[in-house]
Amino acid sequence: MKFIVTGGAGFIGSHIVDGLINRGYQVYVVDNLSTGRRQNINPSAVFTEPFDASQTPDKWLDEDTIAIHCASQPKCNVSLYAPVNDMENNYAVGVRFVTKCVSRKIKRLVLISSMSVYGDQPKSPYTEDMKPAPKDPYGIHKYALEQMCKVLCQNHGVEHLVLRPQHVFGVRQRYDLSYRNVIPRWIKKAILGQPLPVFGNLNLKRAFSPVSLIQRSIISAALDKKLDGETFNLGSSRTRSLADVAEKIARVLGIKINFELLPSPSTLLNLSVGSTEKVQRILNIAESEIEFDANLSALAREIKSATLSDAEIGIVPEIAPQTYISIYGT
Repeated sequence: MKFIVTGGAGFIGSHIVDGLINRGYQVYVVDNLSTGRRQNINPSAVFTEPFDASQTPDKWLDEDTIAIHCASQPKCNVSLYAPVNDMENNYAVGVRFVTKCVSRKIKRLVLISSMSVYGDQPKSPYTEDMKPAPKDPYGIHKYALEQMCKVLCQNHGVEHLVLRPQHVFGVRQRYDLSYRNVIPRWIKKAILGQPLPVFGNLNLKRAFSPVSLIQRSIISAALDKKLDGETFNLGSSRTRSLADVAEKIARVLGIKINFELLPSPSTLLNLSVGSTEKVQRILNIAESEIEFDANLSALAREIKSATLSDAEIGIVPEIAPQTYISIYGT
């Protein structure tokens, strides 16, 4: 049995690759390196050249292949200003990859989706049986790909799983994006002596999840022969406010931090906490506070060792560029 991991040079994808190789599996990495980095790729993995998931060679796909589709343009809130780019990267490429996997009759397809499919629900935590109500194009395209994956795999006899990680953080996460990744971005700004940008208020809660927890959850699900057609929320069962996270960052770095309060974007989710009862019950996934702190400390060390600057990467807005710039700055 072999694995293909799309987005295998990215943040979550590269950790999946490492975990599979450590278990002795052959792993093929597919990544166009648009946001992923070549240095993230495990040297024991097979990586030929940059290309997107829809261009995966047919010879890598057969009845012994488990494909984990992790590739994505992680533009969540800002997809409201670039819906076409988001559709092309997160839906169209995904449909082509799913179609290729199904036509080649692979063993199993594991789709890494997102908590953003839920949108704002009337109660929290969100459970897998809730009807999705995404608030932005990113969530819409993620949910549409989930549905396409289920329909094609069910009708053509391919095992499949849909996994929805929530608010993941850890080493290799980009800290230079102006529109996402609150923990690494805050760490970078704190090191540079800058105020931490806060959309909304510091009481906003999220289930921030260490990437090591997400890695073993994804691999456990992918390898469980009894599972087929299931959807799982992944991540921490504990919520933390932004204030709690800021306090931990200040303690890890040993510095005092300040904040810059900014208006809430219209796509900001008020709750966005997924229940992990199902994955804990079926896959026996456990977590600890030690794991959270260890991942935070490792991320802080990685960012401190980097050459930092004020520069941040934004998007090219397709709609309302001045509004986008007024919110995200670049």
